[in-house]
Amino acid sequence: MKKKLICLTALLILSCMMLSSCITQMFGDMGITQPPETTHRPGIGADSTTPETDSASNTPAYGSKPSYAGIKLSDHIKVDYKNIKVEVDALPPEVTDQVMNGELTALIDYYVTNYGFKCDSETVKEGTVAEWDLVEISFVGKIDGVAFEGGTSNTNAWMIVNDNASGYIPGFASGVIGAKVGEMVEVPVTFPTNYNETLAGKDAIFEITVYSKKTYTVTDAVVSELTGGDYKTVADFMAYYKDYLTDLYESNLLDQVSDALVAALSEKSTVYSYPNEQFLYYYNSNVAYMTSQAEKLGMSYEDYMTSVGESDEILREKAQNAVRDDMAIYYVLEAEGKTYTDEDYQKALEYYVNYYNSQGYNYDKASIEQLFEYYYYPGYLRYQLNLEKAIQILFENAEIVEKK
Repeated sequence: MKKKLICLTALLILSCMMLSSCITQMFGDMGITQPPETTHRPGIGADSTTPETDSASNTPAYGSKPSYAGIKLSDHIKVDYKNIKVEVDALPPEVTDQVMNGELTALIDYYVTNYGFKCDSETVKEGTVAEWDLVEISFVGKIDGVAFEGGTSNTNAWMIVNDNASGYIPGFASGVIGAKVGEMVEVPVTFPTNYNETLAGKDAIFEITVYSKKTYTVTDAVVSELTGGDYKTVADFMAYYKDYLTDLYESNLLDQVSDALVAALSEKSTVYSYPNEQFLYYYNSNVAYMTSQAEKLGMSYEDYMTSVGESDEILREKAQNAVRDDMAIYYVLEAEGKTYTDEDYQKALEYYVNYYNSQGYNYDKASIEQLFEYYYYPGYLRYQLNLEKAIQILFENAEIVEKK
């Protein structure tokens, strides 16, 4: 029952490594999915600041991304990383008794619906809908008065009346607060901008009919059965549940804003200089990738670069941006004195060994490191752990507000 909040990024990455289709996404825009061939067009040599054209010997081997250890980042970059402002659709609620009871209702209903869990309940077909009620609904969604595909419920569904917990888009669940059971209400919503291409950002009206409300009778026996005996009384469970929900809401909010926090660092960064070895890694990797793509199409490097709108100047700029982003992360850690130590790293490895072996795998620390090195590059896991620590620092210092 107890859910451990683990390092979300690294957990997702190691899971993705089992599927080769995930690799391209993990590399972002650079798109490298395999080691460059030795015949790739050379990039910039380690002792040069201009492109080499006669020899491939200076192109770093794939996977040899240099470390930033030992580099004093404040000599190369300054980052105003505190008080970054991020807007979200909704902030998580304060964990009150009403919130805990609502979340517990949702949890019990999930197990009742999907796993045949037994819990006495009462269903009523009267009254007014309040936040965190469990209600039975049907709906028809319309844009400009016309029902749209996928916007109509074919069967009645049960929904927790809270935008965070309902599973529907923001405004849908909260729109039925105050509605009378047995009546239909019109709820205006705006689809999120990251929704599908057809509906993203569009305004719609949902005609939602509320048929009934359900409440579960939560007893000590129910709690004990639900938690496998970990908690034997409702009081003990609710004491735990408050801390759990507080951590969960914070974790969900962190996950929601982490990309925006990292992206904001580029605007908050002033770069004095780029460490040469790190710049060469990204530049030569970009050149190697472009060369491999040109060879696959039977084109010359120059013709392929022209066809995709790239140039040496653009590749240089991309390399500088990548180094800037790396430096910004390590700058935050340096400023706060919170870079992962070897002891921290070994503890994290041990955690992943225990976690994945509990899922039926047979890993040790070395094999987990080898997986990362095989699919990415040496030191990749250490970088991800540092990235998570930096994001946590940004999160703790950020100004997160609701959109008006």
